[in-house]
Amino acid sequence: MKTEIRFHIQDNGIGAEELKEGFGLKGIRERAEAFGGGITIEHGQGFSVRGVLYLEEKND
Repeated sequence: MKTEIRFHIQDNGIGAEELKEGFGLKGIRERAEAFGGGITIEHGQGFSVRGVLYLEEKND
């Protein structure tokens, strides 16, 4: 059975017309993918990052 962790990070700013994925966003994406998940980035009217991670539960 897997545990799912969802996260949502959002600012209250004006966003950006263009988005260039730098070290920060790239690092978040790589770490999410390492846990079998991923991220979605939205920009325009503010900026937000939504993601999901999947963790294996240990059976002791």
